[in-house]
Amino acid sequence: NPPLPQGQVRGMAGFPEGPWGVYEYGPGSDGKEEFVNWVTGKKWHARDTFAQTETIGFVYDSLIQPEPQEMREAPFLVVFSPINIIAMKKPLSVFVYLAKQDETWTCPPELLSTPQDPVRIAISQLVALPGFAGTGGIFFFDKPNGCPNCIDNPLTAVEVDVTQALRAINISPSKVVLHVLVRDNKTGEVQLLA
Repeated sequence: NPPLPQGQVRGMAGFPEGPWGVYEYGPGSDGKEEFVNWVTGKKWHARDTFAQTETIGFVYDSLIQPEPQEMREAPFLVVFSPINIIAMKKPLSVFVYLAKQDETWTCPPELLSTPQDPVRIAISQLVALPGFAGTGGIFFFDKPNGCPNCIDNPLTAVEVDVTQALRAINISPSKVVLHVLVRDNKTGEVQLLA
């Protein structure tokens, strides 16, 4: 092997460690002097640079500490599927509410629209109702012929994550009753779905 320029080291080529294994020659070597870890007396290995660097006279100011492990759980979703976008004819939003099986949940009648009495309801009023768990919506271009994506993919789904709401009332999903309000995003009218 030819000598290396001053201050460079050559890694050993080949399997299994390649340049991340032991080093053949030390800095400024003429190719005859091995690069040796003076603490262990063995050939210098790349891992000597990272493991217990105090032994070679180097101490890091600070090191990134690993984050503690987090508990993960699958989310609880309320899924509305399939929804035919073309049949909808207008953008709608769903608002999901949870109630314990032994509790009664009723939507205030003044929020519900009827054909004879349309009422415009703000989103802030709907999220303030007791048991609010989440919302989802379908936005699309309300054009007479639809958009190319709506024609190619007329069916879609809306998912509402209710995990946090279940935690807030400390109850199993099997022990709740879902209630759903549907809001017309153009007119602000609201109807009870379930």
